[in-house]
Amino acid sequence: DRNSFTLSSHGRIWVPLRNAAGGAYYDVSEAHSCLFVDDSAMIITKIEGNKLRQPAKLVSWLSGDKLSQATGDATYAYSWEWSWSALPVGTDNPKLGIADTGKQPWTKVTENLNTFRVNPSSESFYNTAFYDFAAWNSPAGYRETIIKRPYNTMQRVYRTVNMLRGNHPALLIVDDAQKDNKTHSYKWTMQLATDIVLESTTDKGNGIYDVVLKESVGNRKLLVRMLNQNNYSGGTTPAKIDTTWYTTGDGKRYKNYRLVCESNSIAPDFKVLVFPHFSGEALPVTTWNTDKSKLSVSWNDQTTNLGFTVLNGMTKITLLTTDLSTSNIETSSFSIIPNPANNIVKVLNAENADIAVFDSLGKLVLQTKSTSTPYQFTVANWAKGNYLVRMKNDKNVQSKLLLIN
Repeated sequence: DRNSFTLSSHGRIWVPLRNAAGGAYYDVSEAHSCLFVDDSAMIITKIEGNKLRQPAKLVSWLSGDKLSQATGDATYAYSWEWSWSALPVGTDNPKLGIADTGKQPWTKVTENLNTFRVNPSSESFYNTAFYDFAAWNSPAGYRETIIKRPYNTMQRVYRTVNMLRGNHPALLIVDDAQKDNKTHSYKWTMQLATDIVLESTTDKGNGIYDVVLKESVGNRKLLVRMLNQNNYSGGTTPAKIDTTWYTTGDGKRYKNYRLVCESNSIAPDFKVLVFPHFSGEALPVTTWNTDKSKLSVSWNDQTTNLGFTVLNGMTKITLLTTDLSTSNIETSSFSIIPNPANNIVKVLNAENADIAVFDSLGKLVLQTKSTSTPYQFTVANWAKGNYLVRMKNDKNVQSKLLLIN
């Protein structure tokens, strides 16, 4: 939603979508995982309460077995403030042309649904200006008379979210944002589940730093690796968990719980790798070429090579190669039979391995050492649901899903 994202993995929610009182999702920027520029993002006027109307555009998307991605353009949503009033046809919004102190005058929103569609629709109402759009919950003959005025004017706010697929799924989030040609504070924010705590921050050299988050109870972790952040060359990592309070358009107060990484720059060019994993699992090795047009993301059994090109301020990410090495998999990949199961479970190809089983909440329910294959255990008294079986030996760490029915 307007370049925000959520993340669930390893049987839990890492990056949530916040709820307002009563359970409804709400649109204030502070509740989303997005960018803030000089502590401003997208605005909701008081009449809207928690509802953000300014649209963004889904520029492109693809889904593949090795790389999936989506690119959004939220430039308009950042740059304009909207207001509205359902009125009969022929009656203009009374704020039209009014300029509040320090603000520019309100003008009609002449954009329409097709303005924000990659593939325009031929249906007539898609070309109706939002100012003249029919009011959905008002008497027939009423229109919404939506008006706008400049707010947080931006040159560009593009985001591409990539999912690297394979043995080690991860996200790569690439932000192209710039307000003007002056230095500003840009904050990359990511909402966090409230049981997540900061374990460590580490400068990796060459302008790269790691933030490792973990659950307060359990052994699941989240690596957030800042691969590029303009105006950061090393030293103290500019990352923290933000717990400040904020006030929404309807006057209600909420408390932040989010990761914030800050860049004071003309354009931050954030590039962030997000990798959920278990404690003890190998972290990826990431390597840029000299001009940062190519990136390698590697584990011992997987290497993904990506290419980066910039056109009109937007970064395009392409998959160059993905190597899923079979040298380890052939000798050490394990399997579970039967699956689903309700009594005896056998683990094959797990000799001399540490085996751990976690329930859907991440609770450790079985931990043992397998000295022979197959290794078997009983699940007759286990609750129905999904479990994660992790096998660790001297070559790698692998996980598979087990369903108990």
